[in-house]
Amino acid sequence: MPPAAGLSLPSLAGIPPLYAVHTDVREGARLTLGLLGAEVVDADDYAENDDPASFIERSISRLWTPETLTSFHYSYTFDTVDDQLYFLIELGGTHYLDFASVKTVCDSVHRQLGPSLLTQLYRYTPLTPAFTPEVCREFITMMYWEGFDDAECLLEQARYELAQNQNVEPDSVSAEEVASYADSYYFTPKRVDKLIDKRYQQPGTLSLETCSKLCHRHGLRKLSHVCEQLERLERLSETFPRATGSLYEDSSDYGTFGAVIGIQGEREGEDLVSEMFGEVEQQQMQYGDLEPVYKQALSLNDPDSLSTLRTALGNAKESLELTQQLYNTLEETTCLSL
Repeated sequence: MPPAAGLSLPSLAGIPPLYAVHTDVREGARLTLGLLGAEVVDADDYAENDDPASFIERSISRLWTPETLTSFHYSYTFDTVDDQLYFLIELGGTHYLDFASVKTVCDSVHRQLGPSLLTQLYRYTPLTPAFTPEVCREFITMMYWEGFDDAECLLEQARYELAQNQNVEPDSVSAEEVASYADSYYFTPKRVDKLIDKRYQQPGTLSLETCSKLCHRHGLRKLSHVCEQLERLERLSETFPRATGSLYEDSSDYGTFGAVIGIQGEREGEDLVSEMFGEVEQQQMQYGDLEPVYKQALSLNDPDSLSTLRTALGNAKESLELTQQLYNTLEETTCLSL
């Protein structure tokens, strides 16, 4: 995956017009004229002897490439297929945040403040999806518990493994032995509850407005600023063009995560969120291509359709820059400077 913003037009990029195949020139010209007509690119960005891909890349980069990103890395890709322009934003970097100190202060104000802030953060940062404790629990349920909260399948595995270790029949192993063994070596609900506060395994129940009022009332200056940034991201999400299907629609069941929000276990001191994220990354590599964080199909023959690309580019840039600022604020937030 590309490490930074760039443009991919495999049939055109880097090929001088003099040597380009005529069909490629026509395709590039149609795309360029369409984007010029929709005011997505600027003719002033054209340089002498530019090929279409270089011109589009230069103009789009000036419009879209976020200037303040340090933790998140993106690439954007255009593919022209059957008179459709497929615009995708792909994430190429993961940011880590330790939420432990924020959790301590949030819990002293309201038991649902911390979980609710993380829920709102996940909801309003779709271009940098966060692997939160809540998301971590969803993956545990899917990957280890076969989708069932009672995790009965783990107890069966533990019973057979324990019986094999003791060289006895599985039915002869007591339920107490099985439960103790499973809690020691498997991600059972009991062990997960030790490592992740149960409140953080579920969506928070407070609205963003309530979170903001609580932070203001208790003088949590930086967390108040986080709420303000989330409110801006919420408003921005309402105007973001809705993504439509693309030729990549069924490429993968796994998405990309832009951030991992770790939280230490209260008793064992382990960071289960980070550990599970490592497991998810292995699954992602095993199954190949990842879903882009945003994808939109546009018609090359429809100026109105193409014009939505400019809105998408502008909103994506603002959203990414604002998300970076939000994480910077959270990183600056400690127990002594909230």
